[in-house]
Amino acid sequence: MYGLVSHVVFALRGLTAGSVTATTEMRTLMLRTLDSVVRMFPAIPLQTYVDDMFQFMAAPLKVMIQKEYGFAAAVRALMHGLEDLDLQISTTKSVGIASTKQLCRVLEDQLEPEGMTFTNSTKSLGVDVMAGTRRCTK
Repeated sequence: MYGLVSHVVFALRGLTAGSVTATTEMRTLMLRTLDSVVRMFPAIPLQTYVDDMFQFMAAPLKVMIQKEYGFAAAVRALMHGLEDLDLQISTTKSVGIASTKQLCRVLEDQLEPEGMTFTNSTKSLGVDVMAGTRRCTK
């Protein structure tokens, strides 16, 4: 065998960045966790794009901030499920968007142990995103 510069290496753990199959491997790894979160919180849609996850909820404030079935509980379930798979969640890139400053404060308080922050607008994949009805550009 000509042209070889190394011996055969078998990866036993992790995903190879840039690999053709990396996104499929990631989805396969996370499938049970994502399905579980969707079953526990059917009113809160969950969207994934490669390694980005989005949860959405439109509801009255009382429903939004319920301890057991509200938005914070769904976020917490997703974060803990991913951590159980030994996946790291970036605290500098994880940002929640809420329609009011009051809701931002309440959700931040509920998710303080997870290090989650909330704001009225942010960037997602380079595009301004916000919750509410007013236009926002930064």
